[in-house]
Amino acid sequence: MLGFLLRGRRERGGVAAFAWFAVAAIVIGCGGGGGGAGGQGTSGGTTGGSTTGGSTTGTTGGSTTGGSTTGTTGGTTTGGTTGGTTGGPSGFFSFSSDMGGILGIYRRQVDGSGTATQIPVASLWPEQPAVSPDGTKVAYVELEAFARIRIANIDGSQDVILVQGDHDNFEPSFSPDGSKVLFTSNRLGIPQIYSIGIGGSNLTQISNVADGAVQGRYSPDGLKIVFVSGSTSDDVYTMTWTGGNVTRLTLGAEDESMPGFSADGQSIVYVKNFGSLASPVRQVMAMDANGGNQRRLSFSLTDERSPSYTVNGAHIVFVRAVGAFYEAYRMLPEGTGQTRITFDSSIHDWTRAPGR
Repeated sequence: MLGFLLRGRRERGGVAAFAWFAVAAIVIGCGGGGGGAGGQGTSGGTTGGSTTGGSTTGTTGGSTTGGSTTGTTGGTTTGGTTGGTTGGPSGFFSFSSDMGGILGIYRRQVDGSGTATQIPVASLWPEQPAVSPDGTKVAYVELEAFARIRIANIDGSQDVILVQGDHDNFEPSFSPDGSKVLFTSNRLGIPQIYSIGIGGSNLTQISNVADGAVQGRYSPDGLKIVFVSGSTSDDVYTMTWTGGNVTRLTLGAEDESMPGFSADGQSIVYVKNFGSLASPVRQVMAMDANGGNQRRLSFSLTDERSPSYTVNGAHIVFVRAVGAFYEAYRMLPEGTGQTRITFDSSIHDWTRAPGR
């Protein structure tokens, strides 16, 4: 029952309907948080001390000392760390918005302080931003006749097309080591999950699921991918980084979608639709990585989308409908402390952390 809605106004073919929008939470310099814990490896295995499926080293995600505002290399800044792994909100989240009169990609601090800063990408129609684990690159969707994926440095330089064609390519997400971009494409008719190197080489089909596969996200160690598939309803699944061992985690008639792993890989956050296809009321849920202990975290009864754990695991960032647009919120992993952190009335509606 997979369907796609880009920007909330541009429907993409599938056999049902969940919505995918774009606010990517980038949490950089989370006092001890670090980046993705290792990569998924290249096709055919890696060498030099790595194990099959991924290396054992990851990016640092930026360092902080005593709440300093020192940035990582590549032009990013961390600013406003307020507790790191002890539970304080820290780092930035990024999102697409019309706040400047035209669609653009912006970033703002997770604690809600300061003002939004635009990431100056080349496209006039940028959506679905995803930031690399180390905060140095951004991948995003450019809405043209067919949706294509671009990649740029976080300062907007070296902005190039990564994936294009006479088909739609969307939902980019970086591997934990930042060397690859995971994405969804309907190039063969049924949407499946693919990966490609950040330089544009090694395009690889990962999933081969009869009902299609979308919204792929790596686990922090790069060995698993969580994704969504469905026929009569959408459900959350996992598979290995090579596409094997497909395992269904959620059951039931309600659509469940937009999943992502926690920073330690032990939990998965997602949304469940308690409304209808015509009037969705998605609420934030969480479960153990094996599908156990499914629990509801939000009871707002207002549509919520794209939850994501921050890199240090201290918070979940998500968006909630406020009028005609969405606003970003944060909460603790158990669902308490829900706090609105944007007041822009222009967000296009989704959140996640680097590499998710």
